[in-house]
Amino acid sequence: MTKPIIAAVDPRRDDLAPAALAAQLARVLEAPVVLAAAYPVTLSIENLHPEYARALGRVADGGLDRLATQLDEPGITVRQAAVPSTGSPARALHALARDEHAQLLVIGSSVPCAGAHGGVPGARGPQRIQIDNREPVALAERRTRR
Repeated sequence: MTKPIIAAVDPRRDDLAPAALAAQLARVLEAPVVLAAAYPVTLSIENLHPEYARALGRVADGGLDRLATQLDEPGITVRQAAVPSTGSPARALHALARDEHAQLLVIGSSVPCAGAHGGVPGARGPQRIQIDNREPVALAERRTRR
């Protein structure tokens, strides 16, 4: 089986650029695409309110469903993976890429913020995602329209 291409997306945004780039590369490389998102999980809250963590996972799954429907790439195998992140979303996505034996991790650009995932003010996506990366990383510039 061909190693997949991971398309890291934010299920709260309508930025299809990482998924679209991954689909284009998948067509050339004849590889499947894993549409992936990391969602925050705080272990102390999860231990007290496990339903809250499950709800965050369902929200991520719903966002991935919406983005997968918008992607609509015939001939490309696309599956989804919402992964919990107890710290850095970048680390969670790298762990997924490692576990999937991915040949490429495609990420999108981001705006400076301290977001719900604990981003560092002023840190951009590529700066956060390339923590200890062992697989190739591609950056998809954000598009305003598909």
